[in-house]
Amino acid sequence: MPGARRRMRGEPEVMVHPSDAERAEVSEGDPVELSNRLAAVRLDTPASRRGDFTAILREVRWELDAMGHAKVRIFVSGGLTEASIRDLNRYADAYGVGTAVSNAPVIDFSLDVVEVEGAPRAKRGKLTGRKHLWRCPKCGNRGIAPAAARLGNCPACGERVRDLLHPLLRAGRRAGPYPSAREVRDHARREIAAAPDPFAETP
Repeated sequence: MPGARRRMRGEPEVMVHPSDAERAEVSEGDPVELSNRLAAVRLDTPASRRGDFTAILREVRWELDAMGHAKVRIFVSGGLTEASIRDLNRYADAYGVGTAVSNAPVIDFSLDVVEVEGAPRAKRGKLTGRKHLWRCPKCGNRGIAPAAARLGNCPACGERVRDLLHPLLRAGRRAGPYPSAREVRDHARREIAAAPDPFAETP
């Protein structure tokens, strides 16, 4: 089960696994390597790659039991709801729930590692590598493209698109002058005024 390992001093180990939708990858080497300190595995599955999450948990539980780790618990997170938890209760021991228990409208987003020391790297379900974030000044269409690609015209209206990302630091040094607080505030106001209402009801 490839994934990051987290340990606090004096605490059992927890394996964090960004699971993919096609299969649960549980290798014999990982539980043996972690020995008796392994207390739980956490599966955090992006909604876009979820697939049959119950089947993934069943396979993880099976493999852990088969390798003598019946006491290792399964912790699940990633876009969970009350309904999905009921379906997963047979195999999961604990849950991490955020958005579903919010008491206000939310804009759901996540931050992901996509590049390490210049090399593209990301968990399954995410697009690797540095990117352009572009916007069309005419119709407002937005999109992403690989950083090495040359930006062209908007696929919706044909207008030339603009890159929205402007680096302020390069190799730990300023890439140029910083905008003033007034400039940042004025820019933010213009962006908010031009943006669609994220909470507006769709017809």
